[in-house]
Amino acid sequence: MNKPFFHKPIILVVVGALLGMSLTACSVASADPADTSAPEIAPARGAQGESLIVEHTLDVEDPPSIPNLNLVSDSEMILQKIRWSHTTWQTLWAEGLDRWMSPDGSGVIQGEVRSQAWVSQPGQSLKEMYGHQGEEPTFMQVLDGVSWLRMDLNDEYREIVAAPNFLDGIYAPDQEASEEQARHPLSRILQTALAQLVFPFPVDTGEVALKGIVMEEAAGRMALVVDLLRAGDVRTDRLWVDAETGILLVRQHFGRGGSAQPLSETRLTAIAYDPPIPEGCFSLAFLDIPGFEEPPSVDNTENPESGSVNVIPGMGPVNLRQGPGTDFDVIGQLTEGAKAFVIATTASRDWLQLFLDGGPAWVYAPLVQFMGDPSSVPIKDDSSPVPIPSSDFDLDRATEVIESFTGKSGTRLSLVDVSAMPNAGLRPGWQLVDDSGRLYWLDVETYHLVQIEPAPLVSADPAGSKSIEELRQIAERIALEHSLQFGGLMDVLVYSEGDKLDQNYFFQWENRTKHWGSMPPMLQVGLTSDGQLFSWLNTLDLPE
Repeated sequence: MNKPFFHKPIILVVVGALLGMSLTACSVASADPADTSAPEIAPARGAQGESLIVEHTLDVEDPPSIPNLNLVSDSEMILQKIRWSHTTWQTLWAEGLDRWMSPDGSGVIQGEVRSQAWVSQPGQSLKEMYGHQGEEPTFMQVLDGVSWLRMDLNDEYREIVAAPNFLDGIYAPDQEASEEQARHPLSRILQTALAQLVFPFPVDTGEVALKGIVMEEAAGRMALVVDLLRAGDVRTDRLWVDAETGILLVRQHFGRGGSAQPLSETRLTAIAYDPPIPEGCFSLAFLDIPGFEEPPSVDNTENPESGSVNVIPGMGPVNLRQGPGTDFDVIGQLTEGAKAFVIATTASRDWLQLFLDGGPAWVYAPLVQFMGDPSSVPIKDDSSPVPIPSSDFDLDRATEVIESFTGKSGTRLSLVDVSAMPNAGLRPGWQLVDDSGRLYWLDVETYHLVQIEPAPLVSADPAGSKSIEELRQIAERIALEHSLQFGGLMDVLVYSEGDKLDQNYFFQWENRTKHWGSMPPMLQVGLTSDGQLFSWLNTLDLPE
């Protein structure tokens, strides 16, 4: 196994008694003082054997007040949330997994490293250890604000030096700061990829754009999934940003060229904000060789749900409506125990707009419990309902459109609802279902087939699996056949692709010169690994 690399100091100060000790995690030695004294380091500050916690004051102005992130957060708001994430916590425990993939873009994992860290910003202190996934840690470092211990746990070689001078330097996360000033001092000590998650490096807004695409849970927290786009709209990174704190919970890197598969991935598998620091955690004196630790006992149950709602116990299912008012149609229900993320509210704050799998919906605020700060939710203007009677629906025309697309005759369709299409700027759409349970969306005005939702009944034949190049050609052929605008827009469309568990593949083209609400017009083809179509989304052909 390769040894972790670190620089050896010119002068190494080690006390013989310390060499005779073994190490333990976050536990002060309780043996004879002569055997447990910390090495004397010049200039020494404090008595021997103490874990020195020195209060530091970072030269930072009062941070701006930034609301929790959601799908309507723009690039600048996301950037500022990330930039000031360090101001949302004082102490932190985190466990991460850093994995790197084959450079050929196949997504094959070539290695994984597990890491853990305790961090105290007021004390400018940390303890970090890491090792290969599934094995004991091979390296540890402890910084107590005054002294810095680094140790190879395989051969117990260690070095102890004075804490770096830059810990007392200016930390300025603003855009005008120099690169040295813009990095949090403790991020320059952390040796693993935890540094780029816990202390995310500020991004230059002049070079990149940040685009929120979906809300997801990561490490037990609610996160906004963000694509980082560079010149030419090339996606180089995908970030899972903690909606409340701005810390990065997951970062996938696709390279400067925007590979279809991530070349590396760093993710937090667990995180605790502001846990109490165990006594002696940053002490340089230990009893046993340390191992990875269990997460601290911290009640973070409220934080992961910040910005979400659940039904007040005893209220039973509550109605979800197409708009903010009882004049709007009921489009579903939210049951007790179910949670949904809030993306907007009315000016009076008596109605909340929720983000759900089936699209946005409104709920009457007094019927639900809101987790978090209500003032952080953006206000959306009330809109008057425009009822569309279902009697206007032409079943024969809808059937003809869908059968022409699928090439299958005898399709039996039923009208489910007429409501705003979530992926088409909330244009009104006919929602239909066939006998197999597959859902379709047709534009009310044109009967254009906007969306075929992913079909759970479509399964791939492993024997017929195709290469990514073959799937890409199939997707482009389907797009050319069924879209009137696709061929003529090829020069301006931004292409991307991805997959889920190497089973379902998505091929997407976006026209970023225009927008349908919060997203640009796009065409997305979903294929199974053997080339079957299981989903479709086309807003390129919708009239403006």
